[in-house]
Amino acid sequence: MIGNAKRGWIGVDLGAGAVKLAQVVRRRGRLELADAAIVRRGGPGSSDATIPEAARSSTDEILGAMSLAQKARGRPAAGVLSMRDCEFHALYIKEPNPSPETVRRELSSSSPLSWSGRSFDSWSIYHPSDPKNQAVANVGSLSTQATTADSAAADIAGAGLDCQSLDGVPTAIARAMRLMVGGRDIPLAAVDLGYGCATYSAIRGGRPLYVRRLKKRGFQSNIGQLAEAIDCSEGEALGMLQQHGIASDSEATTDAAEAITSVVTPHLSRLETELRRTVAYLQSHRRNLSPVGMVLFGCGATTAGLPGVLSRSLDVDVRTWQPDPALLSVPSVLSVPPVLIAPAVAASALAWGDK
Repeated sequence: MIGNAKRGWIGVDLGAGAVKLAQVVRRRGRLELADAAIVRRGGPGSSDATIPEAARSSTDEILGAMSLAQKARGRPAAGVLSMRDCEFHALYIKEPNPSPETVRRELSSSSPLSWSGRSFDSWSIYHPSDPKNQAVANVGSLSTQATTADSAAADIAGAGLDCQSLDGVPTAIARAMRLMVGGRDIPLAAVDLGYGCATYSAIRGGRPLYVRRLKKRGFQSNIGQLAEAIDCSEGEALGMLQQHGIASDSEATTDAAEAITSVVTPHLSRLETELRRTVAYLQSHRRNLSPVGMVLFGCGATTAGLPGVLSRSLDVDVRTWQPDPALLSVPSVLSVPPVLIAPAVAASALAWGDK
């Protein structure tokens, strides 16, 4: 039975900038990362650069990742869609445990999107600390074009895998957060600094209770601006960010970090502004979700020095996602940064019915 399987599904994160693959195994009641790999998508100079993003197949990248992650086994898989392809909706529905038909009806009446061609899933975003006797949103829903979901499943199948489920970034990183902080019921912010877009999720009790896609904050703009400034590829620019990072007023910095900072400061300032606005909104309207800590995900999270800079700017403890070894054991030698594979790890664990 699935619930007793020792090997998780193959988690496939279909990011805008790269495909990330991971598989976890369960031994003696704990999870271990069996293998993981990342394959970047083609950039402006690639042969498929003229193909519209939505029409590009991910099959080749999935196959490439599978060839790298040679310890991954089996055919069952679960995919994670980029938030660039999804919309989050918060609803208030009086009916307890509403049916999919009820959720669809409420979505149709509250959103201008055409729902005849969209797929969606929903979950409870109610928390006991919500204000009493107020119509606070209690159902969250993530939707995408049905053709996008179908294409993702087809790309996974094209790589010889059997797609069991499609997930979204907010719910995937909420489960990944449990592997870092356990079951503690404290309000935390999970910020996915993805290549295509950035997403803020308020996490409490292991669930995303509030989700906001930050305006024009895809990390591609940082990478592209730096690549243009120093006349290098995007891959080389990302490597510079990871190796040298950004300069801090309170820490010794290198000349390279100073040069990088001068280029990316405008983007960083806009990110800080968006994060402050979001935290201020929660402090005013959903105080029970005002974060006591912030965890970074995505390619932007690999920027050296960024957690410290944001901690001082936002006056909140900011860290990069790193699993608790007691909850997820990661090989001491891993070819990819763990923070980049968090959604894929969470998708792999869906094999055990962990929604």
